[in-house]
Amino acid sequence: MQTKSAVRQPAVSHPGIGAPPHPDAVLTPDQCAYWLGLKRRQLQRAGVPHVRVSHKIRRYRVRDVLAWLEQRAVPTEVPTQQLGPCVG
Repeated sequence: MQTKSAVRQPAVSHPGIGAPPHPDAVLTPDQCAYWLGLKRRQLQRAGVPHVRVSHKIRRYRVRDVLAWLEQRAVPTEVPTQQLGPCVG
């Protein structure tokens, strides 16, 4: 007897394709990992903020994840050639 295995596709778009999830959305670990382009285990290791629904269930609020990403954003450095002369 053969069993069909259902292919689960995340409800969010692939990183870089389409719009990000709505800020009020709540994602499963699989959905959040897919959205960020990470593996599910990396969500925990990276410290992505989550809501613990029970001892086994975590959910990720898009608004919290976006704020977490903003806090970790690295400002780009402007090359010194593009800076104007130093006035002093």
